[in-house]
Amino acid sequence: MTEDEMMEQYYRQREEMKMFLLDKHSANVKSISDTLEKCGYFLSEENFEYSDPVGLTVCFKNLVSILAPELNRDKDNLVKLKQLFQSYEKKGREGYLYSNNYMLMLTPLLRRGMHPVNNWAPLFVAKMWELDLEGIEVSVALDYDRAKLDVSDYGYAELDTWFGAPFEDEISSIKDGISKLRPPMDIEQRLINFIFNDKYSLDIKWDTKGKIKTFQALEFSNENVLIEFQNSTYYPAKYIHAEFDLESNSFRHFDGAVHFYTHDEYFSRRDLDFNFANKNTNLVKAKSQKVFKLDGKISKDIWLELTGHFLTGNPLIVEYFTGNYPQHVSESLSRART
Repeated sequence: MTEDEMMEQYYRQREEMKMFLLDKHSANVKSISDTLEKCGYFLSEENFEYSDPVGLTVCFKNLVSILAPELNRDKDNLVKLKQLFQSYEKKGREGYLYSNNYMLMLTPLLRRGMHPVNNWAPLFVAKMWELDLEGIEVSVALDYDRAKLDVSDYGYAELDTWFGAPFEDEISSIKDGISKLRPPMDIEQRLINFIFNDKYSLDIKWDTKGKIKTFQALEFSNENVLIEFQNSTYYPAKYIHAEFDLESNSFRHFDGAVHFYTHDEYFSRRDLDFNFANKNTNLVKAKSQKVFKLDGKISKDIWLELTGHFLTGNPLIVEYFTGNYPQHVSESLSRART
C-alpha cells in the first residue's frame, strides 16, 4: 500500500468514526444544534470533526460564548478556573469541563504541537488540574470555538517520560541578568533536532525592582515548527512571566503565553536576548495569546513544576535549573559524539 493510499484509508476511517459517533451521541448533537438555532445559527455536517485523541467535537466560531454566556473573560481573554469549576464538573480527564450534553476544553495551544487534534502536551494540564486552589486565583484560556460531544467516551492517553526539573537555590539570591541557552553546536543538526525536540533556544531574564523579582523565559523552536493562528501561519514561541515577592518568599503572579512571529520577526529575534531585543530600535513585538494565569501566594514548587511542564520536552529548561541535561539526553549526546 502506498503512502497516499494509507492516508486515504486513514481519512476514510476517521470519517466513518465521526458518523458512528454522531449517531451514538445524537441527543447531544441535537441539544447543541437546538441551542444554536435559537440564536439564529445553523450547523451542518462540516461543523463536526473527529480525531482519535480528542474524539467528536462541534466547531463553530465563538461557540463557548453561545453555550455559556455567563462565563466572564478578562482583558487577556482568560476565564477564572474557579468559575469554570462552579459551572462545570471537574472529572478525572484533565483539561475537560463536563456538562450533561457537552464538554468545554482548554485552549489547543496547550496540546502537543499546539495542534487541536492532539492530546495535551505532558504534563502541564495534568499538573494544573491537581492544584490546590486555596489562596491562588487561576485563569485559563479555553478552546472558544469547539466543544466535545462524546461526553461518556474517554479517548486514549499518551504516556511520556518528561518530568519537571528540581531547583534548590534560593530565588532571592539569584543575580539579575540574562541567560541564553542553545543545544550543542558540535553535533549534526538532524540529531540535535531529534534529541532536543526541535527546540532552538531558551532565553531567561531575572530583574529586581524594590521587593519584586521578575522572571521571564522565551522558548524558540526551530524554523520547521509552524502553526496556524487567526488564519495566518506563524513561528510559535512559548513565554513565561512570573513575579516573586521577596518579603513573602513566594510568587505573587505567574502566567504563560504563546507568541506568534512572522517569518521576518522570527529570524530577527531568535538569536537576540531580552536586553538586546528591548534596546533594538527595530523592536520585535509579536502577536501574543495568553493561555494561563495564576495570582495569589504561589509556592516555588508550583512555579517550578508548571514551568517545567509548560516547556515540555525541552532539555534546556532542565539545564538551566540543574546545570545538567536529563540523563537520556546526555546519553543520546554521548552516542552521537562517538
